[in-house]
Amino acid sequence: MEERTRALSDANERLREADRRKDNFLANVSHELRSPMVTILGYTDLLLGERLGPISDRQRQCLQIARGSGRRLRAFIEELLDFSRFELTREAMTLQPFAIQEAVLQAVAAFAPRFLERRISVRQRVARNTPPVLGDRERVLQVLTNLIANAERHLRDGGRIVVSAEPKPGFLLVSVHDNGTGIAPEHLEKIFDRLYQVGDVKTNRDARE
Repeated sequence: MEERTRALSDANERLREADRRKDNFLANVSHELRSPMVTILGYTDLLLGERLGPISDRQRQCLQIARGSGRRLRAFIEELLDFSRFELTREAMTLQPFAIQEAVLQAVAAFAPRFLERRISVRQRVARNTPPVLGDRERVLQVLTNLIANAERHLRDGGRIVVSAEPKPGFLLVSVHDNGTGIAPEHLEKIFDRLYQVGDVKTNRDARE
């Protein structure tokens, strides 16, 4: 019996080690992909701005398509990085009281230039008397940022986003609502699967980029 227990413990340790290696590999690959993507998008913007010389209408159209695809790929790479960071640090969360109002304000403020450019209205519905919550502030901020970024990505110009926090018995319900394209019913059961994506959803923003 003792020998079987030891064998099972060794097998579990090997699985944990394999999982750690997978997380490290994912983090390294994401970092390696991000650097060339930043360069590609940078030069694409230079070409579109005609800083390297004039371009034709056809060239502009092709570059806009390339930039739109590059931005979507960059967003996916950032999601991979966020996921790998969470996996590597999930056992080292710092739990302490913090004000959810400040976290919501900080997350929304990070997108202010983008919202202004695309005429997106944002409302924050957090009562002033909302009590402090116990949690890892940086992780909560990361989740809020990801949700807002996802909402912005699938909104039409002139759309709206509402970020709210509502106290419930024993917990705080934080939500991000938008009037974008939404998720088809057949995909709802997959939304918590790791790295699952529905695919490209066309908006008038895609046509512009």
